[in-house]
Amino acid sequence: MKNLYLTISLLLSMFFLTSCVGNQRVDKKDIQNNAEQMMECIVDSNSEGLFDYFNKDMKDNYSDQTLQEIGTLFDYIDGEIVSYEYKGPGGGEENKHDGKIYYYNCYPKFEITTDAEKTYTIEFSYNYIWDEHPEYEGVDMIFIREDNDYDTELFIGRNYYKD
Repeated sequence: MKNLYLTISLLLSMFFLTSCVGNQRVDKKDIQNNAEQMMECIVDSNSEGLFDYFNKDMKDNYSDQTLQEIGTLFDYIDGEIVSYEYKGPGGGEENKHDGKIYYYNCYPKFEITTDAEKTYTIEFSYNYIWDEHPEYEGVDMIFIREDNDYDTELFIGRNYYKD
């Protein structure tokens, strides 16, 4: 019995040690935690705190422009946010090579309500993993729209696929 326990323990240890080596993992709980912290920055109208979640390229090259755009996000929202609900990491894209994730982008989404009885949807374009361009890891765009009206949607940030 002792040998069986030792053998099973050894096999499980080898499995767990070898399955994670060299492979980045998508941690959806980490994505949700970061998204909720970003949302708190929006609730608090904290431009600098929200900007901290943007990628390095945005911070190094577009900080003034992006901070100004974040200000327009706060102006876009009518009233104070009284509630919000996380709707998940949203669709996105995952690319692998030899089982290793080298690119993962998602769109954490929230439904919010204000004291002016307005409803909004906010989505973050979040490059969680981008091995070829680590400077692009982080938020690159925020989308907000009232009552799911895509005609009045506000975009903040940059779309790197259009470069």
